[in-house]
Amino acid sequence: MQAIKNSLTDAGQPSDRMRVLDGYRTLAIMLVLAFHYCSRWTQPNFAENLYPYGDLLRDLPLAGHGYLGVQLFFIISGFVIALTLISSKDWLDFALRRTARLFPTMVLCAVITFAMLAILPVSYFEPRLVDFLPSLTFIEPYLWERALGTPVRAIDEAYWSLFIEVQFYLWASLLFFVFGKARFLASFTVFLNAVLLLMVAGALASSKSILFLGDHVFAASHLSWFGAGIAFFYLHLDRGNRLARLLAVETLTVSIAQALLRNAAAEIPYYLAFYALFVLFVFRRQ
Repeated sequence: MQAIKNSLTDAGQPSDRMRVLDGYRTLAIMLVLAFHYCSRWTQPNFAENLYPYGDLLRDLPLAGHGYLGVQLFFIISGFVIALTLISSKDWLDFALRRTARLFPTMVLCAVITFAMLAILPVSYFEPRLVDFLPSLTFIEPYLWERALGTPVRAIDEAYWSLFIEVQFYLWASLLFFVFGKARFLASFTVFLNAVLLLMVAGALASSKSILFLGDHVFAASHLSWFGAGIAFFYLHLDRGNRLARLLAVETLTVSIAQALLRNAAAEIPYYLAFYALFVLFVFRRQ
């Protein structure tokens, strides 16, 4: 309990967050920006080149895999959400904290993007008012399409990861407030493995409905990254926590296996680097 109180003192308040995590956020932001401004909108990632400087910056080190900064964000989010849940009074307090942190900024950015796209002569994407729905609700555009029977796009598709984040928030908070603080790590570990087994069953049965359920309801393709963050949070509290150690190893193994199945072995060194950053953070000398 004292370890939790110390952690909250270090990181629980917005005015005094862990500087290490802020540094990792900066690294993740730089990776994503490098990808979007150097590699995302040119070949081979896009059919044509939309940069005024052509493909001059495409081959910069880290730019081509800068999109993996999102995975680093997910690990950070798993860590921070575990901390936030423990420091929240109840589920309503947690929900209000997350809403206050995400909703105003999301709406503001969506309005600015909508206005800019309406003013500038851009033919690639002409947003409509209905496209505000994903930004206002944090529900994926595809699910809105299924519900409304009309095409729906996010005002800015770069915010896709926030929809994944909110799915994780919902499941993590449900597990935490149903099973309690003492059982949260164990309950999340069981939940993660149940989702992974569901996806394996769906793949073996070639069931599109099961795979859809796994990805669009349980965020299965990204859940291991959040699980890694939770594992590192509990290792931050207690370096000898065996279950947290096992969860960290399992999530890394799952992420590597998923990369190999996607023929994306080149991503694995980045995964190892991200985990190494958190291992150094958790096990560094105090």
